[in-house]
Amino acid sequence: MNRVSSSEINLFPINESNHSQLLEIKKGGISYCVTSFERGVADEAVFDKIGYFAQRQDEVVGYFTLRPEGNFAHLDECCLLSTFGDQETIKALFAKIKAIGQANRYAYLLAWTITPFKSVFEQLGGQLSQVVPSEMIDQNRLAYYLTVVDEPWIDLPTAGLVCLKGDQVLLAYSKNKKAWYLPGGKIDPGENSQEALIREIEEELSLSLQPDRLSFLTRIVAPAYGEKKNIMMQQDCYLYDIKQDKIEVANEIGGVEYFSLAEYIQHQIPVPGVLKVFEFLTTKWK
Repeated sequence: MNRVSSSEINLFPINESNHSQLLEIKKGGISYCVTSFERGVADEAVFDKIGYFAQRQDEVVGYFTLRPEGNFAHLDECCLLSTFGDQETIKALFAKIKAIGQANRYAYLLAWTITPFKSVFEQLGGQLSQVVPSEMIDQNRLAYYLTVVDEPWIDLPTAGLVCLKGDQVLLAYSKNKKAWYLPGGKIDPGENSQEALIREIEEELSLSLQPDRLSFLTRIVAPAYGEKKNIMMQQDCYLYDIKQDKIEVANEIGGVEYFSLAEYIQHQIPVPGVLKVFEFLTTKWK
């Protein structure tokens, strides 16, 4: 087997020849799992994922699996044998997990956990997602973003405009980043989010927003697409009734279009912040 070495922990790929060892570990019920994902690797093939055993001095201390999706990966499972659930071992293992993520050029990692383990991810520098998918809401599960670089998350304050037409959301195409986003942009020093939004929309869409038609919707927390790998977008989203207002896009905008969630996922590069807006609209907003 190919080995990824460390002075403390060695990683060995999970494959067909050693998969039975993984089943034995899980069957024994002695795992200390800091993640909580509904599909376990013991119940399905893991060979379409990236999975590793973690060993220290030839003794298995745990395992983890990464499931790629677009430009990031889900940390589906990260489990240690109960005798190795100390903070030092967890920190060393996650350093190796991040190194694997960086080697595979993932922008970030996403892990689900439960309340008793939230402190683990906070100590690792994880950023809690504020919008939770509906299937997780009643199960007390939390989503944490992890960087794949050895740097903490840096907040990027932004403001976004949410205009609806049925189940569709108005998005603007960025020529620079070649992706569809909520109209809006960064909050400058001295501005509040509403002031920044009014300024950005005037610049991008030549549209003068009427403050009495703006209403705060939610704050979205998601990795910033097209930025450095440790930039976390903190976006204040405002609902706006655009009515028959005329839009004229600026040079850096390639156009505007309404998308449903299905249309967006099927045809466009999925920007994390946009996905979070759709999640909010379908799970928490009526």
